[in-house]
Amino acid sequence: MLPFMLCALKRLILMLMVIGLMALCGCSSRTPTPELKSPDGQLVLVTSINTSQADMTKYLCVKFEIRDSSGTVLYQEQTGASTRMKWRMYWDGNRRVVLESSDIGTYAWEQQPDGKWKSVAR
Repeated sequence: MLPFMLCALKRLILMLMVIGLMALCGCSSRTPTPELKSPDGQLVLVTSINTSQADMTKYLCVKFEIRDSSGTVLYQEQTGASTRMKWRMYWDGNRRVVLESSDIGTYAWEQQPDGKWKSVAR
């Protein structure tokens, strides 16, 4: 009886260790980075999660803003990228941002010569 209890205790300890590791390293939804400066520091990319349920097709999807150094919003976009899937946004140069999403693919936005932002082919 003692060897059986010892074996069961070892299994219990192993299971608790696995559960602990999963809790520390486990799956979590990707959270937006508060602010990401452009390489030259003149613009800021701010991502957030849409929590409004007014349009359920955009609920829990990635939103972003491009701001100048004083905080003025130059451009904003509500994407269709679900935060329940893997995604990331980053600067690709000083005037271009890229969204990579495992559910909708890769999209890019670029500042035009007139200062306006528009979606461009990636």
